[in-house]
Amino acid sequence: MLGIPGLTDRLVPVATPTNAGHGWSGPLPPTMGLRGAVFRTLSQLAIHHRKSPATTEGPYPPRRGPRAGDRVPDTARNLHALTAAPGYHVLLCGPSDDWESGSVSAAARGCDHLIHIHTLDASGLWGPGITHCLVRPDGYIAYRAGGTDLTGLLDHLDEWLPPSEAGNRSSAPSSA
Repeated sequence: MLGIPGLTDRLVPVATPTNAGHGWSGPLPPTMGLRGAVFRTLSQLAIHHRKSPATTEGPYPPRRGPRAGDRVPDTARNLHALTAAPGYHVLLCGPSDDWESGSVSAAARGCDHLIHIHTLDASGLWGPGITHCLVRPDGYIAYRAGGTDLTGLLDHLDEWLPPSEAGNRSSAPSSA
């Protein structure tokens, strides 16, 4: 039985356009749907966690765009670079003056090393409108909701990252 490395070693040559010395030399036949499916599977772009208990759709979620449990796509705004720092990322999509500073600072919980806040314009991932989401350290959306009420996001953080645990963690190594 093939393990994951063995299966990957066999599928990568099939998914790549030219494979000199691997049995097939030349572009893949016109079955590009198969090639795309193999690529999405190997690159894990087709994986989502929408039914995971760690993902929540909050009130008034946008009708389009990535949902809670989906991987954050890279965009012209280079979201992958924006969310590359270790930790959780709160994306606030909409005019910055619409977000209450008290709610935003409550989301950060004094853990700037662990929870990063980013404000994007209203035409973000979900089209026009005001939306907010929480991106996990692995790049998947943990929480998504419409509007400026961050209560659901704060509840989600309390459940998965209790304030006592978040406050005890620091970016500097502890001395023993």
